[in-house]
Amino acid sequence: MAAGPAPLQAGEFSGRAEFQQALRLAVAQACAQDSVELGAFDPDFSLWPWSEAGLLDQLSGWARAQPAGRRLRLLAPQFDGMRRAHPRFVAWRGRYGHCVQARAFEPEAMAAVGPGGPVALFWARSESACVTVRLLSTRNWRGSVSFDAAELVRWAEWFDAIAQHSYESFAATTLGL
Repeated sequence: MAAGPAPLQAGEFSGRAEFQQALRLAVAQACAQDSVELGAFDPDFSLWPWSEAGLLDQLSGWARAQPAGRRLRLLAPQFDGMRRAHPRFVAWRGRYGHCVQARAFEPEAMAAVGPGGPVALFWARSESACVTVRLLSTRNWRGSVSFDAAELVRWAEWFDAIAQHSYESFAATTLGL
């Protein structure tokens, strides 16, 4: 019998594959722990594992579970890269649009948080646990994973400060003639 992936561990990582694996495990953990809110920030999400079948299955179970009011909050300057790279996620978003909030922001919004933020961020909180995955550099794909509540609060507030200067984007459905 093959062993499953190693559980998500707190600490630093280096490498694109390790970043993507940290995201997979963080999403799996957030869904398993019935997190009510998930947040994700990236310049375009094209390198995230959003269209992988296993991740979408986990998100589907999370979106269908009670209680209502669960939210996946996506924040990016634009979503063109996500649309091109993740057609399965785009379709999933159409089915589960009730729990996905996608917002775009102009570069000036970053002034609200100042320098020193992550290049990419995933965070999730439930009643009993939290997780934060931060990517600090895409040059060597350096980042960290944390289960510390204070760190989650810091980066969720950073995320919210940008979100306050954002607008609805990446519609669940598109209307056309």
